[in-house]
Amino acid sequence: MNDIEFELNEGWISCWALLKLAPPADAFAQLIATYSDDNRAYHDISHLHHVITLYREFQEHFVLPGEAGIALFYHDAIYDPKRSDNEPRSADMAEAVMVQAGAGHAAIAAVRTFIMATCHDAVPEDPDAKLVVDIDLSVLGSSDETYQRYVQDVRNEYSHVPGFLFKRGRRKVMESFLKRESIYQTPLFRERFEAKARENIRRELDS
Repeated sequence: MNDIEFELNEGWISCWALLKLAPPADAFAQLIATYSDDNRAYHDISHLHHVITLYREFQEHFVLPGEAGIALFYHDAIYDPKRSDNEPRSADMAEAVMVQAGAGHAAIAAVRTFIMATCHDAVPEDPDAKLVVDIDLSVLGSSDETYQRYVQDVRNEYSHVPGFLFKRGRRKVMESFLKRESIYQTPLFRERFEAKARENIRRELDS
């Protein structure tokens, strides 16, 4: 187990402890394997490590920290850029593991809600879902170098899409973020990431 996996495992154990549950013995290894697939360029183990690191930093701000943590672990567990149902399939994977662990219906429903919020097709109303989404979108407010690498990694994941179509779709998505009153839905993330995110997106669109 390398350093990233060790830190992820610490967060994994913490999330399940908050739920007062023990996950199936092989669940963590299976999850790491999915994020380590060679076909992933951005939605990989580094992205998972980034979001879980932020989750642990802001854990005290969640109403349901255990459920939010599990959702972040599984939010990109299934990722195929050629499909549009990655989030529900990831939620299904999380649910299967939670059922094995003996989780209740309310906890499972909350995890599904939080994962589905990362579709980013609407602004969530649930306060925990807002924070989950803000964590997932934190890369938009990253340093110039990190943002440029993120853009290239996303392009690599969509290498099967012709350049002009990718640019058209990418522009539509990024412009939709700029049109929002706020990209980030929580004061914590607006203060920390909003200005830089808008700067990064505008620079990308101008280029």
